[in-house]
Amino acid sequence: MHGRGFTLIEILVALAILATAVAAMVSGISNHINNAAYLQSRTLAHFVALNKFTELQVGGEFPGAGSRSGETLMAGRNWRWEVDISTTEDPDVHRLDIAVYSERGSENPLASMVAYLGRPGKKTVTP
Repeated sequence: MHGRGFTLIEILVALAILATAVAAMVSGISNHINNAAYLQSRTLAHFVALNKFTELQVGGEFPGAGSRSGETLMAGRNWRWEVDISTTEDPDVHRLDIAVYSERGSENPLASMVAYLGRPGKKTVTP
């Protein structure tokens, strides 16, 4: 008489296939969560850079060439920023290289941007 159930080997093979599928799903979900957190950090760092540029733009002063750095609190996190100000061919325009880092000791910025700052009170001519 032939048994109607599964053999132990069949059950072990099915469990191995199921375990592999579950492991792949967990890995995919974990990667998705890590990518979402990374993108959120980069977006916030970009906002910090834009805010720093806006502060310099509306501050009413025309900063001299050189480097500045500091920390900013945004979204409950501390962000370190660095601004390198350099002159351009136009004495009324400075180039700003802004970098934002998520951690104090980090060497790679999460966001960086280049912006140009005009001397306050100077009118710009548009064609």
